[in-house]
Amino acid sequence: MKTSRWVVLFLGLTVCSGKEVAITILHTTDLHATVLPTMDYEGTKDVGGLARCAWMIRRIRAQEKNVLLVDAGDLYQGAALGYLTEGAAMIRAINALRYDSWTLGNHEFDWGIEKIAARIAEARVPVLAANIHHKPVANTPAAITDAFRKIQPYVIREVEGVKVGIVGLDTPGIPSWSRPRLIPGISVEESVAALRRVIPRMKADGCAILVLTTHQGIREQGDDHANQLYAISRAFPEMDVIIGGHTHRTHVQQQINGILYTQANYWGTYLGRVDLAYDTDKRKLISRKAELVPMDASVGMDEEFLRLLKSDLEKTEAFLGTKLGEIQDRFHSLKAPKSETPIFNLLCAAIAEALEARGAKTDAVLHGIFNERMVLEPGPITMRDIFAIVPYENTIGVATLTRDQLVEILEENASAYQTGRFRGLWGLTMKLRISAPDGRRVVFVGDREGRSLASDARLRVAFNSYDLASGGMRWNRLRKIVDRPVAGLKEFDFQTRDAVIEYVRKHSPLRAENRGWWSLDRTKSFVPKPGP
Repeated sequence: MKTSRWVVLFLGLTVCSGKEVAITILHTTDLHATVLPTMDYEGTKDVGGLARCAWMIRRIRAQEKNVLLVDAGDLYQGAALGYLTEGAAMIRAINALRYDSWTLGNHEFDWGIEKIAARIAEARVPVLAANIHHKPVANTPAAITDAFRKIQPYVIREVEGVKVGIVGLDTPGIPSWSRPRLIPGISVEESVAALRRVIPRMKADGCAILVLTTHQGIREQGDDHANQLYAISRAFPEMDVIIGGHTHRTHVQQQINGILYTQANYWGTYLGRVDLAYDTDKRKLISRKAELVPMDASVGMDEEFLRLLKSDLEKTEAFLGTKLGEIQDRFHSLKAPKSETPIFNLLCAAIAEALEARGAKTDAVLHGIFNERMVLEPGPITMRDIFAIVPYENTIGVATLTRDQLVEILEENASAYQTGRFRGLWGLTMKLRISAPDGRRVVFVGDREGRSLASDARLRVAFNSYDLASGGMRWNRLRKIVDRPVAGLKEFDFQTRDAVIEYVRKHSPLRAENRGWWSLDRTKSFVPKPGP
């Protein structure tokens, strides 16, 4: 009788010892140095910014017991604040907000190996990227090697005895956007291969919950070289949560092969939130849910956070307000990239002149447009306008091509005519027949006066560094051609934006112009009749 009583008591204690642990994971992605409210791609004003996210983070931390905070990459490049501070302001921001991890994005590498190493060195939060590897090359400074040693594949946060493993993955597409000169010694491993090394270690370390924060996103048409989440989810169904980024999309809550997936858009327009409940008795998650909290005008801005960045924000605002010159006509990028526009011509003329000032004459510039809805009315043109025209940093390279090689590149480009990826041609004339089959869409290439080019003509053509790296494998033919030694590719260190600034200052007041660089041949292509 006595023994039975103690057995009952023991069983009762065992049943009662199990408990439910609530864990909240807050997440940001693709902030691109956006601290203050801004306007999104759809034209909605007064949205986003890390200052609003900071206010909400503070509020949620006050309400919830167990809160983790992570970022999924592209933290500091893409806005003037990041440019002026070389990303340092955003590192101070995540340090102050006590992020539990920062997963690297592709744009972290845009300013070269020295700049990203300096930012990693300054970070007091764990820097994650299981698939980024650095092997020092000749004359690599010790500071760069030391910084890259700080990168971890994962970090573990213990919450009421429950180990939450947070693994980070960058996009494998980095080498297709960044030229080798920007990333010496860097190799990027495929996602599944990297996780096959790391996930077993996390399990061995006792991780009860597995969270992937990745600078990759879901693509409706399936995985590509830069976004591999479907492959990841098939290979690792034991993953509990995937927090995505990179694609600048809104994904509130969905399942990828049974794994909860969520993504918080871009520029802090949403603060992502994942709520988990873990049963320590059953040793499993019993609840997973996600939401995106809109960072609109109903959300305040954190005053303490703003004081931290006050000096940097004031300098940035003064910088953006700097008047560079005057424009006499309406400059716009409407109907771009299919149509030539005054902003396209301004951009390309500036590139050509900057190259000539550095001893590199050019016959042509092949370039795209980022902002397809931009309009500048006659009057002052400021630094803010230039950052709207050129939001990202790119350098320029010049390759010497035969006429036939240029036509190959233009054919590859013509296949994207119906998309925003199409590049306009400046300095030479071109006629396209879009209805023609691949390989036969460029029906004419001539000099700037419209005279046909000789078959043995050799042409000096300028491209930006993004396209020279293949533009995310969109321009593989271009990269293959310009990387041949015979092309004599010469890359320059000046930024495209700096070229536009120099041009505006030198030529103000500016007049808008369209030169008719390219046009469409409306002749119907021959389409053979189907056989019997």
